[in-house]
Amino acid sequence: MENEIRKNCFCLHWLAEKAGYNNHFGVYGFESITSALYGYTEPVCLSPILITAGCNSSMFDYELGIKCEYHEEIECTCCTLLTVKRCCYWMTNTFSGIYNVDITESHLPVKSQSSFSEVCLV
Repeated sequence: MENEIRKNCFCLHWLAEKAGYNNHFGVYGFESITSALYGYTEPVCLSPILITAGCNSSMFDYELGIKCEYHEEIECTCCTLLTVKRCCYWMTNTFSGIYNVDITESHLPVKSQSSFSEVCLV
């Protein structure tokens, strides 16, 4: 992971230099910063394994509108946009109670009002 962070920092610095700007971006490991955010308010930190498992959960994979149009159309879950949103949704679920954030439609996908009892299979 450290090697990947170093590569990203190098690329950002190179791009900024070529564009004539200073690089003001920081690159952090997702598991590290998430664990630190959790540990900031809670007595224990989340383990990287729990963070990875939460972000790899398929809980939101089949919600409409969270994949790019192409992967939505072919019903494929191998979509970078889905991966990013999955991590964001997991963080929302995890941190909303800790940081007292009211969940809105902007934070999580809107659940369908239908239930399993209303679905008719033919």
